[in-house]
Amino acid sequence: MATAGFSSFGTMVDKANRHLKDVEGAFGWPKERREQSYAAVRAVLHPLRDRVPVGAAVTAG
Repeated sequence: MATAGFSSFGTMVDKANRHLKDVEGAFGWPKERREQSYAAVRAVLHPLRDRVPVGAAVTAG
């Protein structure tokens, strides 16, 4: 886990790594392809972020 002095930051890093591990498992990729897993997640989340209306994003959190 990364240490930055904030426990919430470490928790966020742990969650992100678990999501990336799930992507790797779904595609059968080894951990060495972590950058590709990250790119795949970004390819989905960025267009989603761009399409969600601001009001919906605010109330969803």
